[in-house]
Amino acid sequence: MLEKRANELLIEKEVLRKVSRASRMDRKNRPQNAVLYQFIREAVEACPEYANVKRLCEALNISASGYYAYCKS
Repeated sequence: MLEKRANELLIEKEVLRKVSRASRMDRKNRPQNAVLYQFIREAVEACPEYANVKRLCEALNISASGYYAYCKS
């Protein structure tokens, strides 16, 4: 259980690092939601057993329902 949580935190850290880089490159405070959803999608595809969509969305202050709607489109 602790190993799973540790892996979830590593994924969360990587997604947050990508968001930080995108923010600096875009010269805005924060990337658009579509960019954030793409970062989450990449994390889920790379490591589906450890990527926790709900926690990633909470960390990025976006809705999980918005992410799932993005994935359907």
